[in-house]
Amino acid sequence: MQADADSRFMRLAIALGKRGLGQVWPNPAVGCVIVREGVIIGRGWTQPGGRPHGEMRALARALHCTEADLLKAAGYLTTLPDTNGTEPNDDSARLVEALERNPHLTDFERRLIRMTWDEAERRRGHDEQQP
Repeated sequence: MQADADSRFMRLAIALGKRGLGQVWPNPAVGCVIVREGVIIGRGWTQPGGRPHGEMRALARALHCTEADLLKAAGYLTTLPDTNGTEPNDDSARLVEALERNPHLTDFERRLIRMTWDEAERRRGHDEQQP
């Protein structure tokens, strides 16, 4: 059942993210698992000092896959990419762009990804304007 698999992969992403707790400030401790057809093709967590980010570690480990494989993959991420408001995050922007190109997503899912990213960007801009 897909819900069981989703739960299992999300629990793994959470466990991976916990590896960075207390070591990645000012970034969040992010865990990420990339899965294609039930097989993990990439996984990662934010490294000490906050870089590289968990999502980029997972993508780097999935580089052995073709672009077609990656477009059919699902990502399990423990936090909204870069919501800490400290600086723009090119890694997260690339992940969002890759997710938006996934042909298996519905238009609603693409809009949801874009709206979530835009909200994070809006919050970052608001936070930067605060004294």
